[in-house]
Amino acid sequence: MHVTTCSGWLCPENHLNYVSDILTKGVPPPLERDCGPWCSAFTYVDKTLPMVRMTFPNYNANIALVYDASPEVWQKMMCSATTDSSATTRACCACYDERFCPFPPGGKISTTDSGYCNGGHCADDDETCKQLAAGCGVSTWAASDEGQWGQCTEESIGTGQCNMCTQPLWCDDGDNTFGYGSAIKTGQQWWDRFGYNDGGDNWGGNGGWTRQFFGAKQCLWKRDQKEQFRDSIRIAMRNYQEQGYSRSEPGMWNEVNIYYGPDDHDTEAVMWRNLLGILYIRGGNGDDEQNVGRLRDHWREHGSEVPLFIMNMENWGELDHWKFDEDTNLDAEEWDLDNYVP
Repeated sequence: MHVTTCSGWLCPENHLNYVSDILTKGVPPPLERDCGPWCSAFTYVDKTLPMVRMTFPNYNANIALVYDASPEVWQKMMCSATTDSSATTRACCACYDERFCPFPPGGKISTTDSGYCNGGHCADDDETCKQLAAGCGVSTWAASDEGQWGQCTEESIGTGQCNMCTQPLWCDDGDNTFGYGSAIKTGQQWWDRFGYNDGGDNWGGNGGWTRQFFGAKQCLWKRDQKEQFRDSIRIAMRNYQEQGYSRSEPGMWNEVNIYYGPDDHDTEAVMWRNLLGILYIRGGNGDDEQNVGRLRDHWREHGSEVPLFIMNMENWGELDHWKFDEDTNLDAEEWDLDNYVP
């Protein structure tokens, strides 16, 4: 599921940019590069998981594009994160959104590629390049923090000389000793390491404001570790329910990132083939409803009838309806937008 997005802290209208972009293009439509210059982020939806989506206190995201997590779609997935992973500070070890960077804007850290992703032009067989471009690597926060792997300076990161920025930061990488190596194999181990401890010591003051950057230090799961990924989400959400979820914690939505390179029409075609429909999440406003209709009509004009659905989801920071030992009802009703009465 891809929620038309908000990249940055104060961004209540950013989703309109994506809708507008789609409306100027044919089919397949463009994806949204919201987690880096060559990165598109999605939320994994499963009957064992709560229905949460990317949203913020000052931004209600009520439009989503829902895709089948088919084998060809999952093959495009480069990594997954149990909670929001601060991918804008991980993609190519750059600072896609400078306000989220540990260094002042305009410094040595690039907003696109600090020298680790070949400008997004990753060869077809270069999985490492694609993974780094999709935000699967270390964040600039973790790289610049004096921690278990040492520390890189702003200059070494920004000139492509930081070794920590050259490989994905996997939870379980077998025999590899880079990063976490094979230290985190299960969902419970993920929680023990990162639960309530995922970057709370990171403080940023760029742009005249200060906040903690949660999510910046957690490890990522490989595409063939879907079971561990799913279990880690369930354990984290159960702990948030039982122990409490602070609004200063990481965003509780999970994150699945796709490499979306320059002129990447193949990925656009794969996602378009697997599009199940447009989802409207109850609680939105008239603009959201209008934009759903605009998307439907635009694709009709290009010869494609895309189904509309409507359903409820958890509010931001809440897990009021999910039950750990019961399946989530994923049956979204078809939406007759033309006769909808809020």
